[in-house]
Amino acid sequence: MGDREELEEERRLCYVGLTRARAQLFLSHALHRRIQGYGVGEPSRFLLEIPEEEVVLLNGRASAPRMPAVPAAPAPAEVDEDLPFQVGARLRHARWGEGLLVGIQREGEDVIATVHFASVGRKRLSLQYAHLEEIES
Repeated sequence: MGDREELEEERRLCYVGLTRARAQLFLSHALHRRIQGYGVGEPSRFLLEIPEEEVVLLNGRASAPRMPAVPAAPAPAEVDEDLPFQVGARLRHARWGEGLLVGIQREGEDVIATVHFASVGRKRLSLQYAHLEEIES
C-alpha cells in the first residue's frame, strides 16, 4: 500500500463497496487477528474519510483499551532525524484526543504516523492532513 496508484485503487474499491448499500450500511472489524502470530485488527484507513455526522457507533467498546508498550528508543537504523516525531511521543489530535505514537514512516512525499488513541485504538494518519501536536511530558 505504499504506491499512490495502489492506494487510490484501494480507495476506489472501498467507495464502490460502500455505495452498494441501498438503505443502511453496517461496518465492522475484528479487534484481534491471528496472522503470523497475535495482532490487533485495524479498520480500513478509508473509514476516516466518512463524515463524522454520517456515522453512528453501535456496540462500541465500553472501556478504553490500554496503551501499548513501546520500546524506550528505536534501534539506531530505524531513527530518521528528518521525521517530525519519534516513536513513543505523546500526541494530541483534535477529534480523538491524546495518543501514543507507535510507528512513523515515509510513504512517498507523505509521512504516515500510526497513533494508538485510548478512545478509538490505532489510527494511521497522514501528517499532511492530520494536525497532530506533540504533548510535552
